[in-house]
Amino acid sequence: MNQLAVVQPADTESASAHHQTFVEPAMPSRRFDTNRSTIAGRRPDDFVFEPRDSTFYFRDKLVLSSRPIQIAYDRTFQRCQLALFETEMIAPIVARNDDGVRAVNAALDTKIRRFADYMDGEMNRINKMLADNGKSLSRGEYTSPVEFEVKVYTPRARRYMEMLQLADDAITAYARAWLEGFMDEINFKRSVFAVRMRTIYLAREIWELHTRSYISLRKARQAAESERSRLLEARQAARAAAAAGAVASADVPPEASDEHIQRLTATVEQAEKIISDVEGRGGMESHTPDFGTSDLATDSPQLLADAERAAAKAATRATRSKAAKATDADPSGHDETADAADSAQA
Repeated sequence: MNQLAVVQPADTESASAHHQTFVEPAMPSRRFDTNRSTIAGRRPDDFVFEPRDSTFYFRDKLVLSSRPIQIAYDRTFQRCQLALFETEMIAPIVARNDDGVRAVNAALDTKIRRFADYMDGEMNRINKMLADNGKSLSRGEYTSPVEFEVKVYTPRARRYMEMLQLADDAITAYARAWLEGFMDEINFKRSVFAVRMRTIYLAREIWELHTRSYISLRKARQAAESERSRLLEARQAARAAAAAGAVASADVPPEASDEHIQRLTATVEQAEKIISDVEGRGGMESHTPDFGTSDLATDSPQLLADAERAAAKAATRATRSKAAKATDADPSGHDETADAADSAQA
């Protein structure tokens, strides 16, 4: 259920006519750490993700009507498709077992599902308010909808497209309620702002999981390379001792089997390929992509400042109480990719 904050209508005559009070959506309160991200996240809006190797894809079309979500598509989609695609490639390398891969994928799916649940809830409550008062749910249209043609390389990129469509539909529902007189200009602006913030937050959550998975990948490559070198040296020393007659036979460590060394070699080679792709884009940057926050700062500076102050207060309360959790954060509070790596090593 969506968190709501009741806002008294400015026009009491309009409120009595509709017999309902518009309930403004709560502002998202999560704050984000400034984790490292790949330079692709800071490319201009004409950046288009394309895998280096030949990859199967679908060509889909997406029609977005509201200007805020058209901006969100420009600022987030290609970067999020990159993050989703690479995270799905990294997960099997880091986890090395099906359960670990499922844990990483489930983390992505949970973030997307939460966003969908919120947008569905917003549209349902606005549409119910309109329907209960005999208002059309299809009246109205936009002056400048935009059709985007998209290459889709992963099912979760298509799901992200669906989330943008849901956000677009939610803003349309707000606009319809506003024109029908169920909300004033302030309520409308704040409601649209909340949708834009949540869209940015979803993109940043996806990117941050990608960043953590990439860091885990580098650690996994280093660990695999060190272990492989150790085992190869132990095997060579044992065989040299056997050849010199120091021992009756080569005392090779049991873990230095050909199969195990081949697995370590595969991990190193697969990881190096992805790391090479990232470094080919310019390596690691020190900041998470903007994803449209600067546009919000231009369009709604006061609302953004209010949201940041609320987020700072929420973060302060969380540090004072171990039980406090940010409402939009992963409730487990742990790194899914790192857990997958730990389970694989175990």
